[in-house]
Amino acid sequence: GQTALGHTKDNILKRPLPAVENEKPWNVVLHGDSWGNNMMFRYDEQTGRPVE
Repeated sequence: GQTALGHTKDNILKRPLPAVENEKPWNVVLHGDSWGNNMMFRYDEQTGRPVE
């Protein structure tokens, strides 16, 4: 069988354009690490509370 890493290495370059195309004004890289330090939040300018 093939490992997940081997599968990724074999297939990542087969579709390079969708990985770098962007939809303005957004540029997003999804890397599967949902640790809190890897997330972005938007805060209300008046209160400083998170809104999104």
